[in-house]
Amino acid sequence: MRDTESVKVKLAAIARDEAAYLPEWIFHHLEFGFDEIEIYINNTSDNSLKVLEAISVTHPVVATNADALYQSSNINFQPSAYKELADKAIADGFTHIMFLDIDEFWTPADFQTTIKQALQKLHYPEVLCLNWFIHCDEDEFSSCYKRRIEGLNDRHVKTLFQLNIHWDKIDIHNVIGKEITYTRGDGSVFNFGDSSQCAITERPKVAHDFFIIHRMFRSQMEYIALIGRGRPNKDKIKTSRGGYYTKNPTDIISFEADRLNEYYRRFEQFIDECQLSPLLNESRNFIRERFENVIEWAKTASPDDAVKFIKVFQRVDLSKVAKVRNKLINELKLASLDSGVLTHYNNSSLLLLMLAKLLKKLGLDRLRLLVLLKVTNSTPILDIANIDKSLNHALSKVNYPKQQHADIYRELAIYWYERNEMAIANVFISKAKELRPNGSYIMRLYNEISTSDSSPDNVRNNV
Repeated sequence: MRDTESVKVKLAAIARDEAAYLPEWIFHHLEFGFDEIEIYINNTSDNSLKVLEAISVTHPVVATNADALYQSSNINFQPSAYKELADKAIADGFTHIMFLDIDEFWTPADFQTTIKQALQKLHYPEVLCLNWFIHCDEDEFSSCYKRRIEGLNDRHVKTLFQLNIHWDKIDIHNVIGKEITYTRGDGSVFNFGDSSQCAITERPKVAHDFFIIHRMFRSQMEYIALIGRGRPNKDKIKTSRGGYYTKNPTDIISFEADRLNEYYRRFEQFIDECQLSPLLNESRNFIRERFENVIEWAKTASPDDAVKFIKVFQRVDLSKVAKVRNKLINELKLASLDSGVLTHYNNSSLLLLMLAKLLKKLGLDRLRLLVLLKVTNSTPILDIANIDKSLNHALSKVNYPKQQHADIYRELAIYWYERNEMAIANVFISKAKELRPNGSYIMRLYNEISTSDSSPDNVRNNV
């Protein structure tokens, strides 16, 4: 068996305006044996670089300004950054690499086993896929770990892999290759059975020996501030959340008190040694200011943006947020008297209007007329399944190759994805994937839409 001393593990991440969370995340992963951490900073206006510079004086942490890569790669920024980081790790002699977000914490269930000991225990798998445990038990700027944590075991995975294997591409959740063997956090070998390979088919009933704690929400104040970070597509607010977590998490993990006490004693030493307290205060104030900014943006939101705010504000009971959300709902009810806003507000009607435009493009004017009549009369609107059926029927009437059929479904998926209607977008991108499984652009969109944090229930009940 390989000696753990010959193993060299790099942790890499991309970060934007996350200075308030970098110290704990870095300390934690160095504490559990990662040899080096490199963070690509992009589009950042907080004091992230100052925090990383202070830490890097005495710890193996590398901060890289990735603004140029972000500007040049656009939608492919994250895969491009991961590929670049992996190439650098190989050149620097690392044997393994793991990609995590700053809200994701590699965690051993015993809160003692290091990353290298874990690899040894699991017989050095080619690829180690670890399930999320979604943290649903946080206070304002609270630490990640405590004696007992309520949350949800989730089917999505994040991955650590050997750098000497042959892969075809590195995706957000996983590394993909034809001859790769995937191992889970309980040591079992797993076959994903699809090309996206970002999640297992069912969520685990219990946490494995090794897993990823995903701090997807944090406190309510921090969650609202997160919304103000925006999206890569230039949206002012981050709309990939479908509201704050529900109040009934179903799973619990626990840790020994003595180990936690020693862990946080060492964390306080880390903060003192790196002289981080003033920088942390500054970065936390940045989060609080962004919270206030989001509230102000919401107060003057257009009808289009109001729908987004209403959705992401769901289940937040902070008085400031609840007051603004109720105001937006009442304004939308009044605005719905305007037929233009009402049509936008009615998802099924919009789908039908889009279908009518498509039918006109295909020359099927009679069917288009029937669709438009369906939009304007008072009879029940067709549901998404019937829209899909109608579209299939329409496409069967024209001599279009399968590739163009797939592209039509792709464009419908993009339309709804841009409006953060993930359930509807997923219907159409899944159909596009079925028709054109090897289309790289379709697969990228499928991976993005199918792994969105917004659940179909949240989308259907966004008001």
